[in-house]
Amino acid sequence: MNRSGWGIAASIYNWIAGVLGILVGLYIILVSGFFLDLLRRALPDMSVIAILPMIFGVSYLLFGVLRCVVGFGLITIRGWSRITAVVIHIIFGLWNLTLAVLLIRADLIGLSLMFVTLFIANVVMSVGLLLRSTADAYAGYSMGGMVGRQTQIAPAMNYGGYQAPTQAAPTPIQTAPAVNATSAYAQPRPAGVARTEVAGQKGPQIVAWLVERNGPRAGKEHRLDNQITVGRDPGRCEIVLDEGKISSEHARIRFEQGRYVLFDLASTNHTYVNNQEIQKHVLQDGDQVRLGPNVQMTFVQAGRP
Repeated sequence: MNRSGWGIAASIYNWIAGVLGILVGLYIILVSGFFLDLLRRALPDMSVIAILPMIFGVSYLLFGVLRCVVGFGLITIRGWSRITAVVIHIIFGLWNLTLAVLLIRADLIGLSLMFVTLFIANVVMSVGLLLRSTADAYAGYSMGGMVGRQTQIAPAMNYGGYQAPTQAAPTPIQTAPAVNATSAYAQPRPAGVARTEVAGQKGPQIVAWLVERNGPRAGKEHRLDNQITVGRDPGRCEIVLDEGKISSEHARIRFEQGRYVLFDLASTNHTYVNNQEIQKHVLQDGDQVRLGPNVQMTFVQAGRP
């Protein structure tokens, strides 16, 4: 199972469990007398208060709503949802085991097998969500959201006939000084990409771009910052691609320890580098990046001497 598989499985499981929990909670509330009698049969030596089935019913109802919310968080790759789901699976795993024991004591062996199965399912889901590969898929949100969200437009620059792309400037990072066109690097470069040195740059030690290679915007360049998200959602992505096979938040590039690292954000149609599907990849100059089946880009970088 790939890195996003456990998140998808846990999302579906929590949606189903949430809806069933709501229905079971309502049912327990409506037929609380039956469950009160069941508890008294299972615990003949203990005093069972009459309000206990009602408490169970309301608890199932509230947890059902919570599990639906967690299922939504998992499918939309929210960092908080993974840990919350793990806690819920542990709680319900123990709860299902307790119910199985009570049903066995009440001589309802057949019904108890269902709760034993649910106990095992919750344990498996907990383990899957705690795997390192699953944690990596949700890592982009576990640090409190995206860094470097761009909010204003920087003017275009001209490098001796080459028109640099117009793009958004990040809010938390100071705008880099003007680029001197005469300092262009002499080494070979892909067509349409200027290799330039940014004088006095205090950000990443390399200047890098993503260059679109096909579609109506072929040749368009996107200057990379400390963190860039690529996808269809203009509210959450710095590089917005209007393509049906691209996920709302498809991939993210972060500058880590002097290098740019590409992450697939559990996208539906996956991310590829040099025709190999990746989940995490350290980008090298000239890497061919493909998002889904159609969008092709080239990663270009220029080191600073």
